[in-house]
Amino acid sequence: PNPLQLNGLVFENNFSEWTPLAADVIEGVNQVLWEEVATDALWTWNTNDVWSFEGVSGPVAPGTPEYQALLDAFGVDASALG
Repeated sequence: PNPLQLNGLVFENNFSEWTPLAADVIEGVNQVLWEEVATDALWTWNTNDVWSFEGVSGPVAPGTPEYQALLDAFGVDASALG
């Protein structure tokens, strides 16, 4: 497996305000699901085929249908969050 990359370097999560929840190929795109600690909002990183960051989507607010759809797509149990 390839490590997650940001700006061409192996990414080491030193973002204390973000929690990585899951990584998977969703609809043919390598994606990483993140939770923003302060707001509990979800964000997704889109990556290329070697898991190098290409873009971000979000925020998706808790309690919305889109929030639950993201959790379901990544297989994340909402009761384990927070």
